[in-house]
Amino acid sequence: MKLENYNNTRGNQLERLNLLPIQDPFKITPLWIRCISHELNKQKLSTKAHLHSFYEAHYVFSGSIKYNDLENRKTYTIKNGNGILFSPNSPHNIASFSNDLIKISITFSISNDNANECFQEIASKSVHLLKISETVSCDFDDILFESDKKNIFSPYLIRDRIFSIICSILRQANVHEELKIETKKEDIRISSAIQYINDNKCSALTCEDVAQYCKFNTKYLSRLFKQNTGITLLDYIHKTKNEEAKRLLMKSNFSLEEISSLTGFSNVYYFNTFFKKINGVTPGEYRKLSQSNSKE
Repeated sequence: MKLENYNNTRGNQLERLNLLPIQDPFKITPLWIRCISHELNKQKLSTKAHLHSFYEAHYVFSGSIKYNDLENRKTYTIKNGNGILFSPNSPHNIASFSNDLIKISITFSISNDNANECFQEIASKSVHLLKISETVSCDFDDILFESDKKNIFSPYLIRDRIFSIICSILRQANVHEELKIETKKEDIRISSAIQYINDNKCSALTCEDVAQYCKFNTKYLSRLFKQNTGITLLDYIHKTKNEEAKRLLMKSNFSLEEISSLTGFSNVYYFNTFFKKINGVTPGEYRKLSQSNSKE
């Protein structure tokens, strides 16, 4: 199997990607999706004029359909492989359609007021013409497949495919992509550093280890870390280890030797010295105090 369009630059770019949670910042809400086949379903399409308070996109996969843009008094013929997007509050109706018509319609709203600037030009134009790209076609195929499968993951996979289609629609309608939300590369590296420290608090972790993982110079990462968090990189490592040590002293029956090993110290002497310097008491004293407090 060959990985298409791969090169080292792209490989490095993947490593630096800021992987966002599956929650878009524009609050895009899919409303409904419908597949209409006049010939198969014997369903007569209404030619009545109407408008919506949301975006309405139609993709034609077979045959053709004519829409009237009533606001601008124009007629658009949408044939196989093409689509059309009606912006909110744009009056339109179906003028005619072929008997072999198969089309999929998808509607969605955008409720984040802060995103209005991005979509202002799209909303100001009543009609946008679309093309069915290979990606959009594959997304629709996946949606149909998952709707048949009804797996526990199907609703989430369908949601993601619908979001992919909506992104394609907005791109083709020339959304101001330069206004997209950007995350600084430094912020991504700080998040990576914090995650790495939290995941490796049980090892003998150093600032150099974290910097090597983040592919930053140690001094540079330390300076960025302090600027972004208000705490030095070394202090954050110590704070994380200390919190884990306190948790183990309070919640477990591990010996001090075991806890020192579980928090990355070579022996219990160094662990005792480290713990007392931060907390003012030895690990043994802290355990006794926490146990007595829990009994009260």
